[in-house]
Amino acid sequence: MKKKCKGFPAVFVIIVLAMVLFACDNGTTPSEPYNYNIGDTGPAGGIIFYVSETGFTVEGKGTCHYLEAVPDNQKTFTWWGDEGTLVDEITTFAESINEEASWIGNGRKDTLLIVEHMERKGITGTAAQFCDALNTGGKDDWYLPSLGELNEMYKQMVFLPEMFDGYFLSSSQSDAEYVWEKFFDGSSGDLFLVEKDNADDVRAIRAF
Repeated sequence: MKKKCKGFPAVFVIIVLAMVLFACDNGTTPSEPYNYNIGDTGPAGGIIFYVSETGFTVEGKGTCHYLEAVPDNQKTFTWWGDEGTLVDEITTFAESINEEASWIGNGRKDTLLIVEHMERKGITGTAAQFCDALNTGGKDDWYLPSLGELNEMYKQMVFLPEMFDGYFLSSSQSDAEYVWEKFFDGSSGDLFLVEKDNADDVRAIRAF
């Protein structure tokens, strides 16, 4: 008489599959559940300033749902670097009305490409390198935000200490000479093009 192999109860299988799919789509570990709101303290001790229920794609991380900014004591005053050179393959647009200006999730890819470019040319101390080198809150995946990500940060600046009256650099470039930055003044939130050798504030973010 052959023995019958008992399978797992159907309910158990469904629960396990749901947990796996949830973790993969969320782009997080079980210690980073999908239950944060804007203004909450994130898993790295930063501030959640963007939430997407549908998610957005981040190269090297898959689908993410949140953007988290470092605490206020992590910002610094530095330069973008290598004026006169177009960094290949990063987000580039000439007008702020262009679709690329509102992209979310591209800052990480751009930061890694900028860091690679600067290191190849022996340039140090740039905004992208500063953000990429951060290891705070137990996380080392911080990056220089794109202009679209900076715009989202500006919308929630009430939750971000000391974000007033500052010009913040993005990872988005306009051409070989200029990059995009955002003025955090509490009212207008104007966008500017600034030469790559000018120094301004930076505030690193991470996606998860």
